[in-house]
Amino acid sequence: LFFRCMPPVPLLLYEAVTAAVYTKARVVIDGTFRAGWYSKALIKALPPNGQVIAFEGDPAMWDSGQALQHQHGPDRFHFFPAPFGSLTSREAMSHAITGLSPAGVDSVVL
Repeated sequence: LFFRCMPPVPLLLYEAVTAAVYTKARVVIDGTFRAGWYSKALIKALPPNGQVIAFEGDPAMWDSGQALQHQHGPDRFHFFPAPFGSLTSREAMSHAITGLSPAGVDSVVL
């Protein structure tokens, strides 16, 4: 009964975040926002000028993503209410990200 009440915690959260910021990353994409576990951990692990760009296709999770964007501001955390897979072409990805991070992206967590 106890485990049913707890939200699922990603098993490799620490490892994934450590790997994503290992190279002094400044811009990281969270391709599967869900409950925001990775995004929240990445925001804490990145330098003050770092940025997380998150994608989520499930409308039930959009309020959480938008709340996190409101909390941290779009310069620190930007939320796309769409699945990462919707950016099927390199051009679409570049167009979506360029306005947020002209220098590019350092890491992607899926």
